[in-house]
Amino acid sequence: MVHPSSVPGVLLSILLFWTLASPCSGQAGTPDDPRQAAGTIRGTVSGRLGSAVRPLPNAILHVSSGARHFTLSTDTGGRYSLPGLTSGSWRVRALHVGYRTIAASAQVPVDGTVTLDLTLAREPVVLPSLLVETDRLLPLDPTQFPNPAEMGEIALRALESTSGMAEGGLAQLVRSIPGNDPSDPQDVLLMRGSASDLKLVLLDGAPVYTPFHMAGLVESFEPQALGSASLFLGGAPARFDGGLSYILDLQGRTPRMDRLRGTASADLLTGRLLLEGPLSPSAGFILGARGLHNLGAPLFGQGPSPYGFGDLLTRLEWTGDDGQAAYLTGFWNQESVLLDLSEDAEAALSEEIDSGNQGILGDPPLGDDARWGNQAAAGGYRFRLGRASVELGGAISRYEAELPVGDSLPLFAQSRSDRTRLTADFSHPLGDGTLRFGASFDRVNSTYSAMSLDSARIGQVNRVALDGSFGGGYLEITRPLTKSLTLRGGGRLDRFQGDEGVRVAPRLSVTWMLTDQAALTLAGGRYHQYSSLAAEELERNLGSDSPWPTYGQSVPLELIVGKADHLVVALDQSLTPDLRLGLEGFVKNYTGVAGTGDNSLNASGIDLRVARDGERTSGWLGYTLTWFWASDGFLSSGDSPFSGRHLLSAGLLTSLTNRTGLRLRASYGDGLPFTSVPVFADGISAPSQAERNTLNLAGDQVLNSAPNLTVGPDDGFLRLEIELFGRWAPTLSGRTMEIRPYIRVLNALNRRDALFYHFDPWRTGGPVPLADLPLLPLVGLEWRF
Repeated sequence: MVHPSSVPGVLLSILLFWTLASPCSGQAGTPDDPRQAAGTIRGTVSGRLGSAVRPLPNAILHVSSGARHFTLSTDTGGRYSLPGLTSGSWRVRALHVGYRTIAASAQVPVDGTVTLDLTLAREPVVLPSLLVETDRLLPLDPTQFPNPAEMGEIALRALESTSGMAEGGLAQLVRSIPGNDPSDPQDVLLMRGSASDLKLVLLDGAPVYTPFHMAGLVESFEPQALGSASLFLGGAPARFDGGLSYILDLQGRTPRMDRLRGTASADLLTGRLLLEGPLSPSAGFILGARGLHNLGAPLFGQGPSPYGFGDLLTRLEWTGDDGQAAYLTGFWNQESVLLDLSEDAEAALSEEIDSGNQGILGDPPLGDDARWGNQAAAGGYRFRLGRASVELGGAISRYEAELPVGDSLPLFAQSRSDRTRLTADFSHPLGDGTLRFGASFDRVNSTYSAMSLDSARIGQVNRVALDGSFGGGYLEITRPLTKSLTLRGGGRLDRFQGDEGVRVAPRLSVTWMLTDQAALTLAGGRYHQYSSLAAEELERNLGSDSPWPTYGQSVPLELIVGKADHLVVALDQSLTPDLRLGLEGFVKNYTGVAGTGDNSLNASGIDLRVARDGERTSGWLGYTLTWFWASDGFLSSGDSPFSGRHLLSAGLLTSLTNRTGLRLRASYGDGLPFTSVPVFADGISAPSQAERNTLNLAGDQVLNSAPNLTVGPDDGFLRLEIELFGRWAPTLSGRTMEIRPYIRVLNALNRRDALFYHFDPWRTGGPVPLADLPLLPLVGLEWRF
């Protein structure tokens, strides 16, 4: 009988006997007993590709002799070593993914070392075909912010963006008013923009004229509310039905639904708030708002700021099963610039406001600010129909602008443009490629009004109503021709109200993969879009001898259809994993745009983009150069019909230390088009040719042409914004947040630039900027949670 106290000793003796009696196995990777053997096998495993030989890290080696075997792997230099082996013959087998397995025998001496180097030949692994299906209508990660390249595109396009008044035809309406003939050089208001800049900017499918902040006091667009920004200078897919100049497709970001997140910031002039989070397990929201409060303006000794700005963006998104999703996006923005009207005009406006008189569009006149803004709502539903992906969308948008002009003859001009847009897009796999098809319908309703504020002519109004609808369908196939060539071809058929026949818009694009990191694309296509009216068309309908219409009456006019043919060559290359280069060259031909008549307008240029998205440093550099020229007979004057513009935008965000960082933004522009708005007294004769030349305006053809070749400021503008910020990440109630105090200097170079200029040669010899941006140092705080 075993005493209980001796049980542990007995169990230990049994365990020791079992261990010594069991045969040694390499399954656990343990060498032989060093008391019986001291041999070692070591060496290097390399891989051969052609004549190149390099060490192979993480190669697997199986070493065996009889029933004994061991497994080990090479280090980062391809080296291995296995000591403690018994003497005799051992078999070594080496293998690595992508290389041919090799085996060799080695004789291990007693208490010795044998070196065995092995070289594996390259042998790619042959895998069966793998088909990956995805929804081509959705981004890869819809919750991610835009990358630096996309933000660079937005910043560059915001530089040439305008208030939309010229593109919308407001200036042409003012010039059509009887008696408004240029007579005095200082009776001219220049505003940035041209009737030929017929771009298409979509926000979740809703057309918006001016979604960007242009005064430079905050970022042009809220970056955290966007998911992607795609720019097409040409070669756009067939689903886009407009954009003679370019197409900018802005897509809202899918909310992150894990918890409530937010960013709030405020400084001496601006405020910003962005919230996102879950509404339910399958739905979330994003809400972003920005604005100018001007509470700190008196600290700079400049009085109230001449700028006003505010925007609001909200997005709701729901995600269901089997690829279902729905979204609803709302957008509102408004911007204003104080133009400092004369005392007579201000008095007339005050009289209108005091009397309770409603404005032309139903709202009371708002004073001597030039105002413009957008309201838009868009919704969509995505689902799968068999193997096809389907997206149905609808959007409504409104653009409004108010322009008080006049000195000796005060005027108040307003415009409103409403658009309704319906789309249906289908995507279906087609062999190795994709078939896309769909349809769209768009309705445009615009009203332009100009009211005299002169006491003798109160209530005299010019009003023009424009209405048009267009719709059509498209079909496009994308498929690889070879391993390196991909073809995308198709086209659109569109019918425009008031236009004879159906407009055909073919599209073709060929992409050649030069390497795994570089793609060269050649694309061409035709685009159609409703164009603005030129002043001569308004004058022909209104007539200088026609009586002024009264309230409630308008002159109905039909929109004209503009056409553009594009040819684009583009190179897209990843120089390093975090550095990307894009280069595009384009040639375009326009017909049917405002002011060209039967002649055509041509443009060519280049667009360069460099973007880096690193862990500590990110940034972009964008540059575009565009030349415009007209066909023979476009201008009746002797001036050259040749014009050019170039723009540069650069941004840099870098960490100086773990808790501090630096942000730089630079922008440069020169040659931007300006539209002339006459603000003249009634009954004064038209100017002589010499006076027109003094104005740098070569006749009505220049005033009304596209692009408007009227020269604005002699010098371009160069802005530099510098921001130094700190970062602290405190934890409160188990939740980490980030606090970022910052010092920001706007217009650090103190260069003058404005959206509006007044030509006053008697005092300065050139256009004087109205409400230009001064040098502004700002102190603020940002809170992220």
